[in-house]
Amino acid sequence: MTGTFRGRVFKRSPVFAAIAETQLDKIPRLAAVTTFRADAPVLLAHAYYLLNDAYKERRGQRSLTDDYKKAAISAITVMALRPFEPLDPDNIETNVAYFANPIYALACANAWLSDRNLLAHYPFDYLRRFYISMLRIRMPSLAPFITAINENEDYQAIETVSLSREEVEDIEEWILKFWQLANKKR
Repeated sequence: MTGTFRGRVFKRSPVFAAIAETQLDKIPRLAAVTTFRADAPVLLAHAYYLLNDAYKERRGQRSLTDDYKKAAISAITVMALRPFEPLDPDNIETNVAYFANPIYALACANAWLSDRNLLAHYPFDYLRRFYISMLRIRMPSLAPFITAINENEDYQAIETVSLSREEVEDIEEWILKFWQLANKKR
């Protein structure tokens, strides 16, 4: 873990922003049925490093990690924060609105697996099932961070979280899922 926590967040947030912009360009309907929080890239980068650092701590790792782990933690971060919000949450009529966050989460994961473009190898029906499983992602350790955001408190003061054994297992399961997707193991 090199650099300060805030420095790493500052460096990673443009990645989340660029991927969101790409998604909005590729899927024009996305902007018509959802809104993307303006501060989401910074929040996502912050949450990414909260999870990444806590995972490394629980696993006893201090070194760089592989792309499958980065992909999984990126996707988990997106699904924990859900930065795309439906414009009409009580009347979601399109797959684009319903799956906005899973689609974005998979795009963020795919950024780490770019030579293995996940979206090009699978039919939408298969990806839809994957998106549905992503909707179940929860990271209770991020609850104080999310609460701080929602209550306009100083979320930047939160620089560590502790993962439960179940959360570590969930991260490891998603690492395996991304490995399987990237290596076409269905």
